[in-house]
Amino acid sequence: MLTDKQIRGLKPREKEYIVSDDDRSRGTGRLVLRVRPSGSKTWQYHFHVAGKKRKKALGSYPEVSLARARAEVTRLAEVRSSGRVGTGAMAEETLDTGGTLGELLGAYVAHLREKGKRSADEVEAGFKRWIERPKPLLWEKRADLVTPADIRDLLAHHIRRGLTTGANRMRSYLHAAYNYGLSAEYNPRVAATRVWGLTVNPVGAVPSQADYERPGKRVLTPEELAHAWHHLPATPTLGWRMPRIIQLAIATGGQRPTMLLRLRRADVDLGQKVLDIPGDATKNEKPHVVPLEPLALAIVEELVAQAVEEGHELLFPAGHGKEGSIRINSVTKSLAAYREHFGTALWTLRDVRRTVKTLLGQKKVSKDLRDRLQGHALSDVSSKHYDRYDYLDEKREALRVWDRHLKAILDSHKPK
Repeated sequence: MLTDKQIRGLKPREKEYIVSDDDRSRGTGRLVLRVRPSGSKTWQYHFHVAGKKRKKALGSYPEVSLARARAEVTRLAEVRSSGRVGTGAMAEETLDTGGTLGELLGAYVAHLREKGKRSADEVEAGFKRWIERPKPLLWEKRADLVTPADIRDLLAHHIRRGLTTGANRMRSYLHAAYNYGLSAEYNPRVAATRVWGLTVNPVGAVPSQADYERPGKRVLTPEELAHAWHHLPATPTLGWRMPRIIQLAIATGGQRPTMLLRLRRADVDLGQKVLDIPGDATKNEKPHVVPLEPLALAIVEELVAQAVEEGHELLFPAGHGKEGSIRINSVTKSLAAYREHFGTALWTLRDVRRTVKTLLGQKKVSKDLRDRLQGHALSDVSSKHYDRYDYLDEKREALRVWDRHLKAILDSHKPK
């Protein structure tokens, strides 16, 4: 059996593990402690009903002490043995076995991955950072018992810590996860693998904070663009590929780095000088053709040659034996390392898109064409249902204008 000293000495590992407070009695179930990679420790009661394994969350250690967890297991075992478990309030209060909020959120992330959504990693990281680590009791609460007040208090906690736009992102992710859970249970075309017992989405009653959604205004100066282009490769620890993803985002007219990171050799047509990107790699899930003018073409040719030499299909493969492509958070960290090393002002990858769009507007390129060039989803009826023209010639001309302008900036601000 466990002791408090043993529990305090349990260290996190790379993967989650459990330890049992097994008293060798049979038929009563057992108390286990889950230890997550984050270091959080949570109690669960494991038991069987009709031959099927069930579990009930009991809270986190040390908020719920070893003695209290044992007492609760004893009470639940007595309820089971007395035959008082049935339907209604008693069953809900004692042996509820519906999925926890954490399990619902995990299922939603798995659903995003099954659909090939690029946001899956970002959403999963957000759930861990915003909910699992700071609020383990809420994470272990049954998903159908989470109330609007729980969601309100969670968001208020982070807003008090200074999270603004991120609080709205968190609300959006939670709202989508509950909608997924409702769909999985009640949509006749969806095969549910987990019964959540959901009847409402508790997030719907909690408003987003409109004043936190301020439109970005940051536009890079020519000096900032040139400095980044010339000095990113000289930033310590960035390696060879990291600077090129940022340079390629700039040279291709502000394409989304998340899309560029998933580029494969098969997406590159060097003969036609285009990136022919399939819908599964774009945000709006529609194919996107990006012409390559000299600055971008030189980078892509270098990336393709390196991928061939290393035997990679991806142009930006993850390093250190990892599968898939480089993750966007790694690029964000690399940009932060560049800014810190050279002491430059704060700017983000999203500011690159805004900068290119602004400068092309100054060059009299129409907004419609700038939107198409950057792969924005167009919502008018004609664009959504009837227009299948790829605008390749128009995009190429717009990028030709951008390539000449960018080259002039780079030439006029070369390092001395």
